[in-house]
Amino acid sequence: MSTLAEVNVFQRDPGGALSSFRYPIKLSGHTKFLRNIGGGLSVINTEIDMEQNAQVLFQENAGIFGGGIQMEGRCRVSLYCVQK
Repeated sequence: MSTLAEVNVFQRDPGGALSSFRYPIKLSGHTKFLRNIGGGLSVINTEIDMEQNAQVLFQENAGIFGGGIQMEGRCRVSLYCVQK
C-alpha cells in the first residue's frame, strides 16, 4: 500500500500524475493534484483510501476520461467523515 503525505503533484503528460493498476493507494496529510494534463489520479481495479486526517485537493486537472480522478474497472474510494 502506498502512502502519500505532504505531496504536491504536477504533471503535463497524458495518463495521470499518479497511476495505479491493482495496487491500493492510501492518501493522508495534505495531498494536492494541481494543473495536471491527463488527469490527477488514474486508477484501474484499485482501492483508494483517504484517511481521516487527509486533506486532498484536486484543482485545475484536465483529462478526457476524468480530470480529478479517472477510474476504470472495479474501483473503490473510501472517505472518512470527521464529526465535530
